Parts: sequence; C-alpha cells; structure tokens
Amino acid sequence: MNRALLGSHVSVGGKAKLYSAVEEALQYDASAMLVYTGAPHNSVRVPIDQFHVQEAHELMDEKGIREISVHAPFLINLASADDHKWEYSVELFTSEVIRTSAIGAQTFVFHPGSHVGAGSEAGIDNVIRGLNSVLKNLYTELPVDKIPRILIETMAGKGTEVGKDFVELATILDGVEEQYRSNVGICLDTCHVFDGGYDLKEHYEDVLSEFDDRIGLDKIGAIHLNDSKFGLASHKDRHANIGLGKIGFETLSKVSNDARFVNVPKLLETPGHGDNKYADPPYGEEIAVLRGGLSFDEYVRSERLYD
Repeated sequence: MNRALLGSHVSVGGKAKLYSAVEEALQYDASAMLVYTGAPHNSVRVPIDQFHVQEAHELMDEKGIREISVHAPFLINLASADDHKWEYSVELFTSEVIRTSAIGAQTFVFHPGSHVGAGSEAGIDNVIRGLNSVLKNLYTELPVDKIPRILIETMAGKGTEVGKDFVELATILDGVEEQYRSNVGICLDTCHVFDGGYDLKEHYEDVLSEFDDRIGLDKIGAIHLNDSKFGLASHKDRHANIGLGKIGFETLSKVSNDARFVNVPKLLETPGHGDNKYADPPYGEEIAVLRGGLSFDEYVRSERLYD
C-alpha cells in the first residue's frame, strides 16, 4: 500500500540540483516534494541538463518519492495591468512550465498575483488572459501529455491579491478556454484559506463543501499544508509550524489524512527553527507527527520549531 503523499519544500541549490533535492526529501521521510527551478525572487536559471534528472528519478523510484511539484517564481504577476510586466510574466511563466516538464514534475503552482490598484475585476481578467496565453504557448512548445497541471494557489487576501476567495478562483477557472481546462486546477494552501476567512478549524466540512460547490474537490491538485501565525480572516499570510499556529494540529492532521486527498501531494512550507526561519527546517519532525510516528508532545519537545 502506498504511503500518503506527504513532503515539503526542498532545495535544488545543491551541487547535483534535482538529485540533491531528492536526497534532502529522503532525510525527511517524504513521498512528495516541492521545488523552485531556481531562486524564487529572480529569473537566473541553471540549465536543466545540469539537474541530474535521470539519476534523481531513479532514486525517487527506488525510495518511493512519487510526486514533484514546482512553485513559480514570485516575479510572475499575471494580474498586472502594466503591459510590460504582464508580457514578461507570460514569457517567464511559459519558460518555467517548460522547465517543470523537463524535470519530470507533475504540477506547477503559481500565485495569481496582485492588481496593484486596477481593481479585482481587471486583475482577474488579466490572469485569465495570461493563463490562456501561456497554455496556447505550451500547446505549441510541448506534447500535450508532457504539460504539467497548472495550479492556481489560494491566496490570503493580502493587499491587492486576486484569488482571495473561492468565487474569484472559480471565475478564473471558468475563464480558461475549454480546450485547456483539464490542464488547470487549484493548490489549496491551508494558511492562506484560513487567513482569507475560511474557518477550517471549526467548520472543516462546511469549507470543503463550499469549495466543492463552487469549484469541485477534484480540481485540487496539491495542498500546501501550513499552520497560520495569525487568526482567522487576518489576511496576513504568515506560516507557522504544524500545530503551533491558529489552525492547530487536529485540523492539519485531518487534512493530511483525508481520504478525499489520498492522491494529492500535501507539501509543507513551514518555518525553520532558531534565528533564521529559512534554515534547517523541522520538516522531518512535522512529517513524522503527521504520519503518526511521533507523538505531538514529542514533536513539541523536539526544540526544532521556529518561535
């Protein structure tokens, strides 16, 4: 029987790139992994022929890592009303999905972006236009069966973000041209959804029922499993370690073990410990407590959680 698809962000910054990322994921006892194909805040990229892709997949097959998800760089803003920034976003988006395909990843997750004062309706229209442009490019550049599923991430509603609720996400999906719709889905981020006003903690089934009615649970292609540092509807987007935030361990364990998401990768983006929240993350402990191999008390006493 396959283990639940559970993993975390891992780095391709090591010497062997994707192979190094797989080695890191194995340290955490992961069965899925989330990567950027380069630095998230710039567009400088190492050629894929340096990523040791074949060796990485051989190791994945041997050790039982079944899914790779790629996160888009934060430079992409399809919601932008600035023509130059929008065109740059479409170009970068297209090239990143091609890289995603080249490393054998199944999904590509992106933030829909911010309208920066142009208004939500204009921002949503720009995202739709951008997605259709990207997909048209991809159908030219890649065989259809090699196009990764593109996932729109749920947003917390910080600033002028679009995609901040299920209605806006449904509008974007409905605007994708029919021939491309099977290529597009949703990445549900638990912190973002909670910060956006959906009470997963007290009304878990109601939230999922509303999502199913508006969009369809079958559209969820990945879950970013994060606790929230701030409260319900805070619109802050600050991740906390599993069980140490406002959502809590019980709810996040419920998501992790929900039979409806058995084939959906659950991926941690939680803080590291100590002074540098990005260094030495406690993903191994978080995965262990979610799998039931570590009690919650043992997990809390591990002294590897970010404060």
